[in-house]
Amino acid sequence: WVEKVHPDDREEAHQKLLSHIEDVTATKCEHEYRFLKANGAYAYVNDTGYILRNDKGKAMRLIGAVSDITKKKNMELHSQLMAAITSILSKKGKLFERMSAISKILLEFAKASIAEFWMTSIDNSELIRHGFATRDRNGKIFIEHTKNYRFSTRKIDSLPVESWKKGEPVLLNIDDSSLFARGKEAREVGIKTGLAIPIQFDEDIIGTFLLLAKEGAELDRHLPIIESVAKEMAPYIQRKKTEEELDRFFNLSPDVLCIAGMDGFYKKVNPAMCNMLGLSKDEILTKPIVDFVHPDDIEATTKEIGSLVEGEPTWRFENRYLGAPPKVIRSKKLRAQVLEGHLSKSIKHIDKTWTYSTKRLAWPS
Repeated sequence: WVEKVHPDDREEAHQKLLSHIEDVTATKCEHEYRFLKANGAYAYVNDTGYILRNDKGKAMRLIGAVSDITKKKNMELHSQLMAAITSILSKKGKLFERMSAISKILLEFAKASIAEFWMTSIDNSELIRHGFATRDRNGKIFIEHTKNYRFSTRKIDSLPVESWKKGEPVLLNIDDSSLFARGKEAREVGIKTGLAIPIQFDEDIIGTFLLLAKEGAELDRHLPIIESVAKEMAPYIQRKKTEEELDRFFNLSPDVLCIAGMDGFYKKVNPAMCNMLGLSKDEILTKPIVDFVHPDDIEATTKEIGSLVEGEPTWRFENRYLGAPPKVIRSKKLRAQVLEGHLSKSIKHIDKTWTYSTKRLAWPS
C-alpha cells in the first residue's frame, strides 16, 4: 500500500495511519492522499477506516474504504489557483508585470523550475517572451542567457511555437528533442522537461505558457487545471495586449490625439499635445477644456461639440488653442467622434503666433 502512495504524500499518510493505530482511544482514521492507479496515473483519494481493537485497546483490524475524489479535489485546486490569479489581474500595472506574477504562481503550482509567458507579436509573426518567473539562481541564469530569443511562428523550431501552431499542450523531453531551440542553455542548468500550454481567445491562439523543470518533475500532473485557467485568463490577456498596443500608437503618434470627457475635462492626451501646448499632462488634465480654447473660437467650438454629443462625427474643424508661454496655436480637428461616452479627437497642428488673451466660458451641458 505505502509504495503506491505518491512520494510527496507517502510520509504524511503513513504517519497519520500509525498515529491513529497507536492512539488507544481512536476508532476511526481518515485522510486524503494521491494513489497510483493501474494506468500509471495518480488519483486523489479519501481513505476512511474503522479500527477494531481488543479489550486492551490494541488495534487488531482496520476496515474501511477508499474513494476517488480527484474531480472534487481538482475543482478545489482550480478555485484556489484562479482566486490567486484574479487577485493579480485586478491590480494595475503593465501586462509584463502581471504575467510575470502569474508565472510565479504557476511555477509553484506545477512545481516547475522556470515559467514563461510567450505572447504573439502584433502581426502574429513571432512569439515574444512577455513575462517569466524562476525558482532559483539557475533559472535566472537561463533567463539571462536566453533574453534575446524570439521565435518565428512561420516554422516549428521551438516548444512554444509547436503548441501555438497545434493549439494543444505539448510535453517534451528536452534531451531527446530538437524542438527546444534553447536546449544548450537548458542542459547547462539541469532543465530536462518542458510543457507548453496554448492560450486561446475566441478562434485565435494569442500566446503560450511554458513550464520547464528538472528531472523527475510531473509537469502535466495538473494539466487540465492549468488549461482551464489559461482559457479563463485569455480575455484579460487579449484586452490588456490591445490596450498596450493602442497606448504605444497613441503615445508615439506625431499628431495630437486626445480623449475628452462630457464633464468638460480632457481624460487622456498624448505627448504631441503636451508639446503643442507647452504644458505637462497634469496641467492639461486638471483644467477645463475651455481654458485652452481661444476666446474668439469658444462659441464655434462648443457648438461643434454639441453636434458631436448628438452623434454627428466631425471630419474637419479649425480653431485656436492657448498654450504656454503665452501663445496662440492654430489647429484643425481632422477627426472627432463620441466613443463610449468620451470625445475622441485627432488634431493637426498648423502654425503658431505669439499673442495671448484669456476668457473663461462654461462648457456646454
